[in-house]
Amino acid sequence: MNIQISQENLQKGIQTVQNVVSSKTALPILSNVLLEAVEGKLIFKATDLDISISTSVPAIVFEEGSITLPAKKFAEIIKELPAISVSLEVEQTQDHYGWVTLKSERGMFKIMGIRKDEFPNFPEVSPENQITLSAHMLKRMIQKTIYAVSSDDTRPALGGLLFEVLPDSVTTVATDGRRLSQYSATVSTSIANELQVIVPPKALHHLSHLLGSDDLMVEITFDENYIVFQLDETTIFSRLIEGPFPDYKQVIPADNDKLIVVNRHDFAASLRRVSILASQQTRQIKLALSPNLVEISVNTPEIGEAKEEIPAEYTGEPMEIGYNASFLLDVVRNMDSERIQLQFGEPDGAGIFVPLDTEEHETYMALCMPLRLLS
Repeated sequence: MNIQISQENLQKGIQTVQNVVSSKTALPILSNVLLEAVEGKLIFKATDLDISISTSVPAIVFEEGSITLPAKKFAEIIKELPAISVSLEVEQTQDHYGWVTLKSERGMFKIMGIRKDEFPNFPEVSPENQITLSAHMLKRMIQKTIYAVSSDDTRPALGGLLFEVLPDSVTTVATDGRRLSQYSATVSTSIANELQVIVPPKALHHLSHLLGSDDLMVEITFDENYIVFQLDETTIFSRLIEGPFPDYKQVIPADNDKLIVVNRHDFAASLRRVSILASQQTRQIKLALSPNLVEISVNTPEIGEAKEEIPAEYTGEPMEIGYNASFLLDVVRNMDSERIQLQFGEPDGAGIFVPLDTEEHETYMALCMPLRLLS
């Protein structure tokens, strides 16, 4: 392999894929990034066997070829190179190793690499089930729901984000058993029947970092064991989590008749201040509803107490309900609307939180289970 490439393109390529590379692995090859020079471009590939990613950048290719290099060391070198043209040449040895020489007008670096033969093959997926979403919509779907994904290893199906695709909508759902988030967008898809897959959060966090342009369109392919995201020159393959995902619709109450409207900024600011004195274990705060008012308070015997009132649109009966303040802050942090509606039933029932002003063709709601108030 022999190519000429700009430092900017080298850095763009390695930055796109390096977060997928395993830092600790029993297979040394998984610590490497694969470089392939073909037809006027340099392709970067990385995998941890659960997530695989490839991207390409322009290059002048004098001789096609491939090599794998230690991703961390290679990225550090490229980052420190001046923003000038770089030549990259591979000298294959008799065994499965190869020397890679990087040259610029300032000097040279020589790194030992491993041949492509040991690098895992990327999965092959069927293009039968595909949809296309804007980067803006996909990013909102992920960011507004992923915070509720469970970290409990004993319930693997809850450890990912549910993608639910219908002919006229795409919905993402996450729940950890104590809270639930749901985002739904009205969009025409080519999926004839309902399709559900559970996607690991690691792949989605990485994808979110790459969804920079709102004008970008993302092609999503659903396969039996994988989901594939194609955006410009970058492709992400992620292994799916085995289901089934719980029937989340059964836990969403339909008869919460106590409707309270608050200013999101006022509500969030009061929650942050009052929760400073909440228990570090439970993070419990109390919401006391009364006409045109919500009182947020905390009383932690070993720490202290605090109380604040914020105006609210409410005409129902007074009620007190306990919540984990961190859960509520996660909810309001992921809403854009100036006003949000709190929907409560009984003090021991789930509360629903919805933004009153949303983008066209989207719906969003969050659910939180309350904490029992101690008398």
